[in-house]
Amino acid sequence: MRTQKGFTLIELLVVISIISLLTSIALASLNTARAKARDARRLSDLRQVQNALFLCRDKIGSFNINGETKIATPCNREGINDSDFVSSWTAQCSEFMPKLPVDPLGSPLYQYAIHTSVDDQHFALLAILENSPYAKTTAEVTNYLTTLGITGWSQCPEYNYVIGF
Repeated sequence: MRTQKGFTLIELLVVISIISLLTSIALASLNTARAKARDARRLSDLRQVQNALFLCRDKIGSFNINGETKIATPCNREGINDSDFVSSWTAQCSEFMPKLPVDPLGSPLYQYAIHTSVDDQHFALLAILENSPYAKTTAEVTNYLTTLGITGWSQCPEYNYVIGF
């Protein structure tokens, strides 16, 4: 009687299939974890900018950094890293935050945006969250901006998170 040493083709295919399935499940959960980590960084970045804005307001008397009511329009993707805003920030507020944060993805589609109210006493910082329980609907974002007295904001449905004062 001959004994076989090794595996049959069917056994190998079954094992490879199981390994492939487990790998795809692991990668899917890893991508979700990465998105949550980027969202956590976005929330942290906005809080840091918010704190710097409060310090800058104490120095210059308003939240209006570059002399415009709308510092950056979200839909045109300029955001807080727009060259005009960065130069104004550097001139007036860089002692509080020398380098403005950039979204973790670094994509033009994911920019932090900022708006000030007409009286320059309120501001809103906006971001796009990928996978967060803190994400808001467009209506919630718009209502919050209206409450702060921020007008002229185009409804950009991509922006689903806002903090302000």
